[in-house]
Amino acid sequence: MSPVIEKPNNLIERLITSQILVGLDIGYKTIGIAVSDRSFTIATPLNTVSRKGTKTDLPKIKEFLNEYNIGGVYSWITIKFRWE
Repeated sequence: MSPVIEKPNNLIERLITSQILVGLDIGYKTIGIAVSDRSFTIATPLNTVSRKGTKTDLPKIKEFLNEYNIGGVYSWITIKFRWE
């Protein structure tokens, strides 16, 4: 397993030139999947997975990403606050 790299610049420096980054936007209902170009300048939306639970979600995400040479994953969690 690759070590966790906390500084994004270190991650990009360690990638092989044919590798790309994957972005996962993790929400309560869906997970958005995006892939970068090889210059790491632009991310393009690939698909959205409706959340059903980790055992179901991960194989679906993997299915979408099988054809890509992935060097790293960037993820974030979308949180909505309810002010009542």
